[in-house]
Amino acid sequence: MSATSSSSWGQATAAIFTAVVAPVLVSVILHGLNLAGSGPVQAEAAATAASTDARDILVSHGYGLTPAEARHDALRNALLTAMNPAVSPDTPQSDRQAVCELILREPSKVILRTEELGCRNESSFGKARFRDEICVEVARGPLVEQLRKAALPLR
Repeated sequence: MSATSSSSWGQATAAIFTAVVAPVLVSVILHGLNLAGSGPVQAEAAATAASTDARDILVSHGYGLTPAEARHDALRNALLTAMNPAVSPDTPQSDRQAVCELILREPSKVILRTEELGCRNESSFGKARFRDEICVEVARGPLVEQLRKAALPLR
């Protein structure tokens, strides 16, 4: 009987940690890294003249059957988030995703930096599934230029 009560106590502790403590801890850490919030955060322009373009720093995650697929999905999600303020709300999601795929063919034009925050296997019932979380720095000017080339309606 004591094994059952300690197991229940362990499950309750894990649930409280996952629901309350972990999100607060992540929020504090991200705030400390100047990445707080769920949307883009404007970074300060670099001192060099070559990088005077405004930038967005985003934390994004993606899923896939392989780590590479999960990374690709995370990059696409970051680009979708970065383009939301520039694109008209009437623009269909399929058009936005098509532009993201075009950008991801040559990501160095728009994506300045990526940082791996963690990729983990979330397989269940014998089905493989990976979740990748990344920090992405997006150059706003080149992104808007790509949106114009694709003839997406801008705000």
